[in-house]
Amino acid sequence: MDRNVTRRAALALGAGSLVALRHGRAFAEDKLRVGKAVVENIGFLPLDVGMEAGIFAKHGLDIEELNFSGGAKIAQAMTAGALDISLSAGPDMQFAAKGAPEIAIASIAESPSFMAFVVGADSKSRSIDDLKGKKVGITSPGSLTAWLADDLSRSRKWTGDDAVTKVAIGGSTPATIAALKTGQVEASVVAHQLGFQLEEQHQGRTLFDCSAYVGTIELYTIFANTAVTQHNPDAVR
Repeated sequence: MDRNVTRRAALALGAGSLVALRHGRAFAEDKLRVGKAVVENIGFLPLDVGMEAGIFAKHGLDIEELNFSGGAKIAQAMTAGALDISLSAGPDMQFAAKGAPEIAIASIAESPSFMAFVVGADSKSRSIDDLKGKKVGITSPGSLTAWLADDLSRSRKWTGDDAVTKVAIGGSTPATIAALKTGQVEASVVAHQLGFQLEEQHQGRTLFDCSAYVGTIELYTIFANTAVTQHNPDAVR
């Protein structure tokens, strides 16, 4: 695995997103409730940078950040009218297709290398095939991580007992570490930077990133509640 390429891609993603944030302007001071499907994901980092650097304020936006534990949870919040904007994943378009009051408005990243399967420090797994028939941690049912786990089985033609078993463990780093340490799961599908973090802390390692079996995909996506697109399109822009 070429980690330098992965890190360069991550930096390019952040820089490109920040440039995008500088365009467009709300006409008045507007408050937007913006949710992240998970807290620690480099694809959603521009939200934090924009808030810290005052970019949103410069454009007349007051941002309230809210954090969730997976795509399904954030879709529920959108349906309940508790969010205006969500930073989530491409597969969440399924919720819009099923009637959720949201629409995809922008693509953040298309490279599956931003997601990875990580294992604990003591794991004996060394390749994709070592996950055959194993338990894999995901954030929640219907989420990007759930889709990636299912697609691993599809790509390897694993069915029945050979398919990976998905275990919902939430999207927090402590939950992921605990699930790996206790053997609740053999691996967990997480943002790739968490694998680097676990290696530095000697608590785990990246087994492989998802580009090993997934091609270009609408990975991270920005969604807007249809109500705010109708009543305040300038804030959305």
